[in-house]
Amino acid sequence: MGLSILVDLQRKVQILRAEGQWQQIHHALFSKSGFTPEFSGLASKEGILVEATDLVKS
Repeated sequence: MGLSILVDLQRKVQILRAEGQWQQIHHALFSKSGFTPEFSGLASKEGILVEATDLVKS
């Protein structure tokens, strides 16, 4: 899964938050082929868990 998917998802979240529809939003992303290094890097910076091992650690 590439970085464009995460960026598009974040854009959509900002729209929902701006409209006041959602106070708290959680994501669950799955990819059969895995995540690109760019995707994983940005997700890591923003505290988004993308690997099963991340779930065990939290």
